[in-house]
Amino acid sequence: MESYVEGYASENAMLRRKLQSKTEAVLILSKDLNKCRSERDQFKSNQEELQHRLLSLTRNIHNKGLYRTSLYTEDEADGFRPGVTVAELLRDAQKRNKALRMEMDELKQRLSEAYEDMEALRSNYARHRCGNICRWEGQVFPNHPKEELIQQLETMDAKCSQLLINQQALLDEREELMQERETYKFKVHRLNYELSSLLKARKNNIDIDALITENRYLHERLLQTQDELESTQRSLQKYKAAIDQTNKNMLTQGKNFSPLSPTNRFISQGQVRELLDAVSQPMKSRTPAFMENMRDVCQALFDSLEDKSLRLAHQKKANRILAKRIVDLESLAGERGSTVFPSMALLEGYSPSDAANTLDEIQVSKQIKTKEVPKTPSNNKLSSEGENSLWRRNNSSDSEECQPLPPGVRLLVQQALEEIRQEKRPMDAKES
Repeated sequence: MESYVEGYASENAMLRRKLQSKTEAVLILSKDLNKCRSERDQFKSNQEELQHRLLSLTRNIHNKGLYRTSLYTEDEADGFRPGVTVAELLRDAQKRNKALRMEMDELKQRLSEAYEDMEALRSNYARHRCGNICRWEGQVFPNHPKEELIQQLETMDAKCSQLLINQQALLDEREELMQERETYKFKVHRLNYELSSLLKARKNNIDIDALITENRYLHERLLQTQDELESTQRSLQKYKAAIDQTNKNMLTQGKNFSPLSPTNRFISQGQVRELLDAVSQPMKSRTPAFMENMRDVCQALFDSLEDKSLRLAHQKKANRILAKRIVDLESLAGERGSTVFPSMALLEGYSPSDAANTLDEIQVSKQIKTKEVPKTPSNNKLSSEGENSLWRRNNSSDSEECQPLPPGVRLLVQQALEEIRQEKRPMDAKES
């Protein structure tokens, strides 16, 4: 009867602990709900602010012309000022790459000089040793010069290894810069294609709200990916520290180390069962109260683990359902002929394989322009003067703060304007 009463009391205590944990979980969920509500209000305020900024941006674009549609940053005086363009970023990357190449050549030269110094030291040491042996046989000399020479060789070896490490790091950084340069090149080509598509478009079929929604969606996905990456890195660091601690305990304790010890954080399900079985067995060094407490702790841990795993399974199932629903909606939108993302309308007919050819053509045209002075007829000269006067009239108010377009972008814009003029000429002839 006493054992039954004790079991009933322990079960009652366990239920109280469960109830307390559930109440704490409810409090935590209520706090999270309040936090989510505050974040929702903050997001609403941010949305209103972004809409206001969008209206001001569109107003400034319409007031200042299409050529101001570049990278902008906020300014207190005018509201917007031209920011750093992609061409400037590429130019800075090229300068940095050139400086790194020069530094790498300098390091190679220093390494070759170090090798030559080592060879000279070895030859001098061998010559000195041979002369001493031949002249002063039977005499004992101190080993201080030899020790100093060995220390110098060791220091030179350490410097050489450090230089090799620095060289490898510079090579890796150079590869990364080259990859970034290629990425920026393709990005410039894609942006130029979108800009030419906007200039050629006769109808205003671009939904600004949809573009803002798409950008917000991509921004949220990027933030979620960054959070997942940070959580993964933290988990890896935690597991690495735990593994190092376990290995340290194994080395210090040796044969006395037990996988079921409290210092070991990696305990499998079978080991937990063994721990429960070992606790349930009668032991001389442990009292029944201690055994009961251990059983309660293990049972509570099992319950919390089961709850968390069940919650995680439900969350995964809901995520799978939502992902399937999104895929179905995207496929349905594709079958109806409508684009899922509005920015895809600007990339119709775009192929990334043409980016390299277009960039090579732009580079060749730039080289030809620098070598030869183009001779244009009077009509082209007059038209170019008219375009320049129109450009000056449109940008007379903000000529001090606007920077010229990059050569590649300017060439693509001129080609698009020429195509628009050629398309308008037959229409004007028919109307006349």
